[in-house]
Amino acid sequence: MILKKFWADWCHPCQMLKPVVEDLKSQYTVEEVNIEDTSEEILTKYKVRNIPLLVLEDKEGNELWRHVGFITKDELTKELDKFKE
Repeated sequence: MILKKFWADWCHPCQMLKPVVEDLKSQYTVEEVNIEDTSEEILTKYKVRNIPLLVLEDKEGNELWRHVGFITKDELTKELDKFKE
């Protein structure tokens, strides 16, 4: 599974989410996508409308879960644990 985090430097909730996601990098594959450095095609594909955006995908790239906005480490871990293989 891959956890994709869409963010931007100027986004305060994104900065608050940073340590939460950092703590999970040892357990999950995390791909951080700075929306300012990303093509419009990628943003359209993932339907990025608001940030921070977390998208959990399986190995085939199918979306399993999505969350917009800040989420605590406990809440995020609880959600991700539902999809552990």
